[in-house]
Amino acid sequence: MKKTENHIELIEKYFEGKLDKDALSNFEKELETNAAFANEVELYKKAVRGLQDEGLRSQLKEYHNELFSTDDKGKKANWRFYLSIAASLVLLITSIYVFTNRATSYENLFTAYFEPYHNLVTTRSNTTTHFEKALESYSQGNFEKAIQAFDKISEKKQVYNDVLFYKGISYLALDMPTEAILLFKQLKNNKQYNEQLAWYLALSYLKLNDAENARKLLVQIGTKNYKFTQAQELLEQLED
Repeated sequence: MKKTENHIELIEKYFEGKLDKDALSNFEKELETNAAFANEVELYKKAVRGLQDEGLRSQLKEYHNELFSTDDKGKKANWRFYLSIAASLVLLITSIYVFTNRATSYENLFTAYFEPYHNLVTTRSNTTTHFEKALESYSQGNFEKAIQAFDKISEKKQVYNDVLFYKGISYLALDMPTEAILLFKQLKNNKQYNEQLAWYLALSYLKLNDAENARKLLVQIGTKNYKFTQAQELLEQLED
């Protein structure tokens, strides 16, 4: 996220009051018109605020007192020590800010691209089975109820691969990507859902802020595969 990192210095100068009149005007205009930039500024504020607890202030006060209570001979060494502490804090603030911003960006991308799989399988039965009840709840967006129904289906049933797939998507819809990944991986060699799995596994890793594994799966989606266009768009977004 190079754009985010390039904004840090500008945002720091803004809060330090070091922007000239024109730069300040441009900054405030960008703040009003660019929602993504406004979000970056807000995240920076939260990152800094998170470091401003009582323990940190107390520690810095000790460093300050030690620095200005020493004699001339020890001041040079203390200045170096104090500056190293300050540099570490700046690095920590920057790291928290960048990580938080990246996580938020990944979350936004997941929200933009995720949707449950709509092509439901059909069953031939004269009675309403647990699987049919689960699919009905799934199609209605009641994913918790769907999972409960899926859980009642034996592994020996012919529809069990379908159960794993739709149950995994249900977990993903409920913001439970780790559970979804465990189910999707059980379908690794399943030809029926092979194309869909690459897409939904990639989104699962994205939900976990694991962009590296998400990219590995997205590049595997071929031109004629499920969600190819969206996969290419998402790859471009992850490279920004």
